[in-house]
Amino acid sequence: YETNPKFQNSNVSNEITAVTKLNSFQIYVNACLLVLYKDANKCFAQIAQN
Repeated sequence: YETNPKFQNSNVSNEITAVTKLNSFQIYVNACLLVLYKDANKCFAQIAQN
């Protein structure tokens, strides 16, 4: 199948799509962790004040 450029191109685009999805998922996870971290800091600050 290596001589078929269509197959190679579709393979590459599939890999790029997978990587893009992975990157957006990673960004989403990082954003969630950041929010949780900020919320946790607020909670700890309130506990420390009490």
